[in-house]
Amino acid sequence: MFESVYVICLPHRKKYIQKLFDDIKFKNVSKEFKRIEFVNGVEGKKINYDDLASMGYDVLKEFRDPHSGRAMTSGEVGCVLSHFKVWKKSQKNKDKFALVFEDDIALADNFEKKLKDVMEQLKSVEKSPDLLYLGRKPVSKTDEKKLTRDIVVASESWWTCGYMISKNFVDKVLNS
Repeated sequence: MFESVYVICLPHRKKYIQKLFDDIKFKNVSKEFKRIEFVNGVEGKKINYDDLASMGYDVLKEFRDPHSGRAMTSGEVGCVLSHFKVWKKSQKNKDKFALVFEDDIALADNFEKKLKDVMEQLKSVEKSPDLLYLGRKPVSKTDEKKLTRDIVVASESWWTCGYMISKNFVDKVLNS
């Protein structure tokens, strides 16, 4: 099903890491995946503009959150860099499909069953998505199109705690 599961962990949040590791083992989820890798996240508060520039990145200084009008926070920059780091690992590992979790995700007791159900539902979708949220907070549901019982074409989201990515997604994002 999935070649890899990547879990983004901030080093100072060890309690989340242990809880998720225990969840994965206890809920028997680990047998479904070839590789589960815990990836050190980037702590935005510890990055400055020079650090970003040395990594080959820049921040759009004129960017403003469309809802609050504020600039991107250092935590959001760290979050983006953490996910980017995972996408690079996925590309290097040549994953056809991978799951990405943040360290504070709480897996439902029936997570394995729900994931299998969603993967089964994907077979009935005309074009399989390159990005599939497993958990998110939608800004609004008005522009969303329902594809199956559990799958919608998502509109804007505030955050996510887990998602599935395809090789196509990773290649598009990293090669753009």
